[in-house]
Formats: sequence, C-alpha cells, structure tokens
Amino acid sequence: MKTVMIDTKVYSAFKKNNDSIVAALQRPERILVSTTMLGELYCGFKIGTQERKNVKELERFLDSRRVEVTISDDTTAEFYGSIFRDLKRN
Repeated sequence: MKTVMIDTKVYSAFKKNNDSIVAALQRPERILVSTTMLGELYCGFKIGTQERKNVKELERFLDSRRVEVTISDDTTAEFYGSIFRDLKRN
C-alpha cells in the first residue's frame, strides 16, 4: 500500500490544478495530512477573502476515504514551535 503525507504547499498546488500534483495524488491508497498542515490552511483561510469556500473545499478533500488526518503529539508540537520561533527570528 502506498501512502504519502502532503504539506500545505502540495494541497495548495492540488487546489490550483497543478497537473503533476493532481496526477501524483491519484496514485496513493492513503493520503496523510497533519494537524499542523490543517492549522496552516485554516489560518490562511481566515486571513483570506474566501474562507467559507476554502473550508468547504477542504472538508470535501478530507471526506475522501483515502485521506487521513494524523494526530500530532506534544513532541511534534514542541518541535514545530521551535521551528516557527526560528523562522520568526530570521
């Protein structure tokens, strides 16, 4: 069984109908998305002008039988916080 985990950039390219991304996402049996990725997407939706439309599209994507949301643990959250802090400093 082929499984892939996508990030925010891959999802955005998929929504923009990037041919290579659309094709690549047709192959795996499972597509994993992290809660961190979902947080980034919802943040972008909330500061954008099409929040309702974007949320509905994301919900349809998440409803696919092939898509699974992974749950992050406290170690992942701490690591993410450190990366985010470092990026903000730069």
